[in-house]
Amino acid sequence: MTAILKVDEIQDTSGNNIINENANTITIGKSGDTVNLASGATQSGFGLSGWSEDGANNNLLPASASAGIYLGVNSATASNLLDDYEEGTFTPTDESGASLDFQPNGQYTKVGSIVHFSVNINVPSNSSSAGISIGGLPFTVGDAQNADYYGGYITATNTNTTFVMLCSRNTTKINPATLTNGSIANSTFSTKFFNFSGYYSIL
Repeated sequence: MTAILKVDEIQDTSGNNIINENANTITIGKSGDTVNLASGATQSGFGLSGWSEDGANNNLLPASASAGIYLGVNSATASNLLDDYEEGTFTPTDESGASLDFQPNGQYTKVGSIVHFSVNINVPSNSSSAGISIGGLPFTVGDAQNADYYGGYITATNTNTTFVMLCSRNTTKINPATLTNGSIANSTFSTKFFNFSGYYSIL
């Protein structure tokens, strides 16, 4: 035999509602109360409004891809909202026709509007006078500075050349450049390699 109890409210001895059901909404406790689960008990169906739990991984998953979390503040402050994070690999492209060899694929991490990345490049034997140009960055370089800007630093090379990496605004390109922002010919780095990391803003 199964016993069934049907009520809209359960009160404590002081007359305070412990459980209240109204319009398909169940309220447990009152403002200021702490609701505890017994040792060994489990819960389901509870959580932050607009967020769900990613199964056994226990990751929080927002209903909206644009949702984020405010860090370092206890009120909604736009400058403290982290609403984008992504990491992965990307395939750099040779934009200058010298058959540059990228090994392995580039790697990137995007936090908010800043993209951090790393690329390794081997330059084959060539006599091309075209300036080296690398495309395929994972996101378009922003234009907030109204100019191309230094966005990379060399981590290893055997080129015996002093150069910088220049992000090309409004494109997905980054190019080796002289200290006076001049281009560097493919032939200058023939049979050489250079590895670099960097960062840029998408704004």
